[in-house]
Amino acid sequence: MVKRRTPIKFNLYNDIKSFYKDTCELLMRHEEQNLIPLGNIIIGYEGKDRTEWREPASWFMATVSDTAGIKLTAIMTPPYNLTLHATDNVIDSEAINCLVEGMGFFQMRTLHRPREPDFQQYLPENRVQACLRFR
Repeated sequence: MVKRRTPIKFNLYNDIKSFYKDTCELLMRHEEQNLIPLGNIIIGYEGKDRTEWREPASWFMATVSDTAGIKLTAIMTPPYNLTLHATDNVIDSEAINCLVEGMGFFQMRTLHRPREPDFQQYLPENRVQACLRFR
């Protein structure tokens, strides 16, 4: 395996406005593929409807980036599934692995916060293994 020359970083967002600012233009490059995440991000950003799943405080929003920019965007609006976008449709296995590790850290960090959703229930072990097959 070729070693990555630039460091890769998991970025977890708690603020929909920051997530919108960092990802909206990137997702718009392939708007037809990203209608669901774009719609969710816009709904959250506008903040007009905060009922049920539309409350961004309960969402999982993350990116994986290196010095060249964002490689992978992830958003989950529980109870719905995790949606991923590989920037410019280039799947980077290290970015996927970084996301999986970051989600594990996020899960451990939030175990004792009852308001935060349990993302492990939406990410069964077989889905994690499917992500790791990109290696």
